Amino acid sequence: MSEILLEVEDLNAQFSLENDCVPAVNGVSFSIAKGEVLGIVGESGSGKSVTALSLLRLIDPPGEITAGKAMFYGGDEPIDLLQVSSKELQKIAGTRISIIFQDAMASLNPVLSVGFQIAETLRVHRGLTRKAAKEHTIYLLERVGIANAAKRSGNYPHEFSGGMRQRVLIAMAIACQPKLLIADEPTTALDVTIQAQILSLLREFTRDFGMSIILISHDLGVIAQLADKVAVMYAGRIVESGPVDLIFHNPQHPYTQALAASIPRLHEYPTRLVTIEGSPPRAGTEDSGRCSFYPRCSQRIDICAEKRPRLTKILPKQFASCWVAQQGALADV
Repeated sequence: MSEILLEVEDLNAQFSLENDCVPAVNGVSFSIAKGEVLGIVGESGSGKSVTALSLLRLIDPPGEITAGKAMFYGGDEPIDLLQVSSKELQKIAGTRISIIFQDAMASLNPVLSVGFQIAETLRVHRGLTRKAAKEHTIYLLERVGIANAAKRSGNYPHEFSGGMRQRVLIAMAIACQPKLLIADEPTTALDVTIQAQILSLLREFTRDFGMSIILISHDLGVIAQLADKVAVMYAGRIVESGPVDLIFHNPQHPYTQALAASIPRLHEYPTRLVTIEGSPPRAGTEDSGRCSFYPRCSQRIDICAEKRPRLTKILPKQFASCWVAQQGALADV
């Protein structure tokens, strides 16, 4: 069995409004092994980013983590990321755990050169001198495929294209060779060529550094290219999980099946695109007494409206929270 790097158990997060508390993450549990890529996929608003930000306690008020554990085994001793002191967490973030945020332009300081921003990470976390940090910054920019790195390190974020800014963020994230990289929609708004290059870079770093990655995306194609295993989220919960080949070729949950069916297939053109009827539940309005996918599910049965299913083993390596899938699994026994 692979050595576990991170184990998240029953993570809950919510946003407290004036008259109500809106749940965003509900009882999420997963683990990731060293050198493994976990893909978290789902529609916008399913809780993917809030789950990732919760691991480093980056949810701003009125958001708060209300329950759960996140045991990280990437240091001398296991630590719970949700309970460790803020000072200790600051030492971990950027060194043993790094994150690539969705919006590259918003994540970089517009009044500082990209080279300064990367070098600052090296000086703060690795204690390098200014000269050593500058030299290593140029090496990192070259490593992520930025031409004429020595000159471009003095440029500002607005002087880079979207793809180049994303490469700068990756350079910053791997500067201290972290054990775990959280990549939140790292290819959003990039064209398919640049997207493929970014994914190739991430794959290269998992191989060279033995780095684990939590890859968050709503794009099933991105997840299929890079992930080893997948967690499918809907309405703040994981509704299916398993190895990437099983999730894509033999999905058990109707929501996963619907996501897979909605992928455009060029060889079937001009067949009408498949869509999922309805919309995801608005946060805070979900009926807690039934399956959250019930209103949109084409396979629903009576019990789906009465009781929420638990995440249950359907196949030897595949889990799903679905009454239909669970009944099918029992019928095959």
